Amino acid sequence: MKSNNNPHSIRHISKIKQHRFFKNNLALKSLAQPSLLGGIDIVHEHLEPQTRLPNIYHKKSSEWVFCLKGKMTGIVNGRRHQLREGSILFLPPNTRHSFSTANKACEALSIFAPSFGFKRLAADVHIENIARPQDKVKKVTRRRRERRK
Repeated sequence: MKSNNNPHSIRHISKIKQHRFFKNNLALKSLAQPSLLGGIDIVHEHLEPQTRLPNIYHKKSSEWVFCLKGKMTGIVNGRRHQLREGSILFLPPNTRHSFSTANKACEALSIFAPSFGFKRLAADVHIENIARPQDKVKKVTRRRRERRK
């Protein structure tokens, strides 16, 4: 986002640079500079149809997810929560969570406190390393081969 110290400026969301993650299934747009908001991030999120995001957690930031349009399933510490337009979900720090959509896209507004900023995104967003069943089979097969040698 261009630096703009005027907190009263008006911009259309289509003009804000988006950042794409997870095979382009998640588009994020930072709506304001954290310094103008007292150290919080406000992020517009767009999840493509039939998206399953990985399980993540934020080490320092809490997150409030407000569903603006469509529906999504939030999986929080292993429990499923259905979010639809108007739903709000609170995620304290270190809460494992992921989101998925069905046949339609979903839009949400997320508020992060304290701010992590896009430049420091990797420092606070941690992706869980969940092995897929086929990965486990490959590892077991590889170990057996190594033992035989």
